[in-house]
Amino acid sequence: MVSSYLKTVIRQIIGNPRRFFAILSIVVLGVSFYSGVRAASPNMRLTVDKYFDEYSSSDIQIISTTGFDDGDIKAISSAKDVDIVMPGYSVDGFMKKGDRTLLISFQSLDLDSLNSRPDTVLNRPALVEGRLPVSNNECVLDSMLKDFYGFKLGDSINILAANDPTIADSLGLLEYRVVGFVNSVQHISIQRGSSNKGEGVLSGFALIPEQNFKMDVYTQVFIKVKNTDSSRFSDSYVKRIDGIEEEIKQIGNRRNPLRYKEIIAEAEKELAKGRKEIKDAEQKLIDGEKELQNGERKLADGEKELAKNRKKYENEINNAEEELNRAKAELEKAKAELEDSESRLEAGKSALEKAKAELDENRSKLTQGEQALAQLNAQIAALSSQLELLPQDSPEAAGLAAQISQLQGIYQQQSKELEDAKKQYEQGAAQISANQKELENSEAQLKKGWEEYRRGESEYRKNLSLFEKSKTEGARELDKAQRELDKSRRELEQAKQEYAYKKPDALAKIEDAKKKLAEGEQELKDLKEPEWYILDLEKNTGFSGYRQDTDRVAAIGLVFPLIFFLVAALVSLTTMTRIVEDERQNIGILKALGFSSFSIAAKYLIYSGAAALLGIGIGIATGPILFSRVIGDAYGIIYTLPTVQTAVDPGSAIIAGAGAFASAVLPTLLVCYKELAAVPATLMRPRAPKHGRRILLERASLIWNRLNFSQKVTCRNLFRYKKRLFMTILGVVGCTALVFTGFGLRDSIRMMVPLQYDEIQKFDFAVYLKNTVSQQQKTQLDGVLTADSNVKNFVSFHQAETDAKANGLSQSAYLVVTGDRGKFREFIALRGRKDKTPINLPDNSVVITEKLGRMLKLKAGDTLTLSVKEKPDITVKVAGLAENYVLHYIYMTDELYRSLYGGPAVTNAVYGQLFDKSEPAEGKLSRALINLDYVANVSYTTTLRDNFFDMVSAMDIVVVVLILSAAALAFIVLFSLTNINIEERRRELATLKVLGFNDVETNMYLYRESIILTLIGIAGGLVLGIFMRLFVVTTAEVDIVMFARQTDWLNYVFSALITLSFSVIVNLFMSISINRIDMVESLKSVE
Repeated sequence: MVSSYLKTVIRQIIGNPRRFFAILSIVVLGVSFYSGVRAASPNMRLTVDKYFDEYSSSDIQIISTTGFDDGDIKAISSAKDVDIVMPGYSVDGFMKKGDRTLLISFQSLDLDSLNSRPDTVLNRPALVEGRLPVSNNECVLDSMLKDFYGFKLGDSINILAANDPTIADSLGLLEYRVVGFVNSVQHISIQRGSSNKGEGVLSGFALIPEQNFKMDVYTQVFIKVKNTDSSRFSDSYVKRIDGIEEEIKQIGNRRNPLRYKEIIAEAEKELAKGRKEIKDAEQKLIDGEKELQNGERKLADGEKELAKNRKKYENEINNAEEELNRAKAELEKAKAELEDSESRLEAGKSALEKAKAELDENRSKLTQGEQALAQLNAQIAALSSQLELLPQDSPEAAGLAAQISQLQGIYQQQSKELEDAKKQYEQGAAQISANQKELENSEAQLKKGWEEYRRGESEYRKNLSLFEKSKTEGARELDKAQRELDKSRRELEQAKQEYAYKKPDALAKIEDAKKKLAEGEQELKDLKEPEWYILDLEKNTGFSGYRQDTDRVAAIGLVFPLIFFLVAALVSLTTMTRIVEDERQNIGILKALGFSSFSIAAKYLIYSGAAALLGIGIGIATGPILFSRVIGDAYGIIYTLPTVQTAVDPGSAIIAGAGAFASAVLPTLLVCYKELAAVPATLMRPRAPKHGRRILLERASLIWNRLNFSQKVTCRNLFRYKKRLFMTILGVVGCTALVFTGFGLRDSIRMMVPLQYDEIQKFDFAVYLKNTVSQQQKTQLDGVLTADSNVKNFVSFHQAETDAKANGLSQSAYLVVTGDRGKFREFIALRGRKDKTPINLPDNSVVITEKLGRMLKLKAGDTLTLSVKEKPDITVKVAGLAENYVLHYIYMTDELYRSLYGGPAVTNAVYGQLFDKSEPAEGKLSRALINLDYVANVSYTTTLRDNFFDMVSAMDIVVVVLILSAAALAFIVLFSLTNINIEERRRELATLKVLGFNDVETNMYLYRESIILTLIGIAGGLVLGIFMRLFVVTTAEVDIVMFARQTDWLNYVFSALITLSFSVIVNLFMSISINRIDMVESLKSVE
């Protein structure tokens, strides 16, 4: 029996897979959407809590107008509930990347504590890539600098002292090597904050070793509070932090007077030093003047001395030259005489040699003569011997005697001539010998003369060399003296020029120093006690923005999933009701077989419960993973956070599970017991068809008679099955309303930006001044703005924070006071939201923004109380509520301000309009304004617009998820209702086939009804969507934002087309089931 019963239950599931799947799908979608969207906000908050816990986020940050000394740190540490106190340093500076100059917040990193006692280090960096610094010249950069500007590991960064000369006073090292990229719990928003340098907007942060900072005092203090176990988003946490803030404030009130005295003493010392520096600078000018005069006098003396020495040099040179010239002339004369003597000596030598040659020749001739004479004598002797031999009277003897006589005559003559030649030779030899001696004497004298000449020439050359050397040295000394004199003259001229050039600057600096000294004395006179700014997480731009975003998600998750779930529950209820009603014959059989009512009902309860439980399990498991992750990751566009947690929110899961289970099981139980009240015989018979009735349209014969048969049948069937009609219409109405609400919510968020920054706030930039600004400085600011050709127009006004109170409620707002209403309207449009009618700003009441009025339950004519710091509370009348979408404002005229507070409003802000709104143009203006000491901040609507668009882009993804989920719900709703319609009308459709209807006609028999009901549902859904969108929009708003109320007409078209397209798709898909209906089987009767 039990086995058969279980088989029946199993067959019930297997035999109705579409309905089981429909219930499962609708439960999965409903539960996952409800639990996922409702869990998105808690999971986003849980993600931040875990992230902040992991890296030990501080709970409070304190900033002082004068910094913190060790006494301040010790006093803060003594607070009862303070756990960890971590002082630190920070300074803003510039560095380049490519052609871009970036403004970076350089913050200290305590490496020693981080390595040895990491638990004492607050706001520890979350390493993304690389490593942390280990040496003084290393740093880690904001990971956003890597993503946005292309920094990489190993890069060298240089802090630009040229852009900010004071940076060297704060940092000992200006060049670092990048060793890692990090995220910080202090900077979770991609907007890294503002600065009073450059263009006023930080591009990121860098962490550098603490020992590189050269500051005398700490610039910030981070505090960790004891026993903060609750979520940072909880009211208990906020309340606890508020209490500790009050304690720290009291510590500051005790410390600040002491610090004030120290600062006064230090300032007096600095002023005394400044006075001395001014006196020294003035004395330096006087000394410089004297030095120039001394230099001129020394130069004149030097010129005189040089002229005197030059003249002396020239005289000595001239005298020496004359002496040398005389010596040279004498040498030349002596040389000429020696050369003449040498010539004569050479001539004498030549004559002597010639005489010697002649003498030798004569000697030879004498020798020849003697030989000839000897030969002649020998010949005479020979002839005489012959003659003796001859007879004396012989002719031969006579002839021979004559010949001998002749030869003797010749011999005598030659002998005489030879004697004469010998005498002459001897005389020549004597003469030559005398001449030889004379020549030798002359040559000795000449040699002596040449020796004397050479000695004279050597002396002359020596003297000439000494002269040339002396002349050169003298000239060199003179030239050197001239060069030194020229150098001195140039130096003097240069010194004069430099003095003349620097004197005005020095005088200006002295005057500037005197002015600064006077200002310092005045500042010292006006100096107020130091003030501590205690900043909790709510004042951290990133955290507060993230909190508001989670509040928006929570607000959407509070309304949208509930409506979504109700539609899903309605379809689940309808499906199960239809299943039980269609199973009445089986219920009758089981009851006839003796099964108890509980056993019979359990069959269907198990069916619906199994589908519901399985769907609940899948929905709870997938909802947070799917919807929470998608929604959380959407905000990754504007936040640098870890992956969103996907924890199941128990409350949402229980509510969704219980609702889904109840919507599936309770209808089953109620319908079962309703059917079980009948007897088995009645249950086993088919339910009698409903009687056809005349419908209202039939009474309009003019229309009814023009309808064909199919159209008339369609009209009658629509009103014949009223329950199906209402269920289908309600399902489509709900889905269409959800889709339209999603589109409308997107429009409400997106349209805020153009409405706020194009139509209402029509300024392009805002300049906010420090409270101590003087009238002269305001005039200077007006001059700077007027001189800038890119500034089209500007207006000055007063702005102050105030607490607006009414009807027992309080809200923070900005009080804006203008003295020129006409010009102010060019920058702020005061108008009503609905009719856009301008609102006048009277002198006896104020205009407040619409959201502020709604939060304080105010309307025109009511009164509210304003509490401005250091001012008495005043009560004013509300003249009107102006359209505004971001923040709260209260607008007042200067006349009203004077009458309320007894004095004029001090100008501390300026709105301006630009011709060129490009980034370079805005940057140029920012640099000019930020350099003014009295300018606190400069902001641009382009930046605000971009920031808001970043938020809107994240919300866009959330809204797209909502729209897609609503569209999926619409598909499942239409699928389920159409499937039910086909199942319960199978016999009717089979009859149509028997009657000869083809497939298209049979399909259209149902499609016409489906399309008509869908169109009616779409129309109703659009109407409901208008109110639902308004409800969701007003519910999803956070305190400081009002979403736009209007929506684009295309949303109506898109919502209708989406729902209608799903209806068509479902009909086409279900046509397969209609075509498969067996007309014979479907027409069989249970009898």
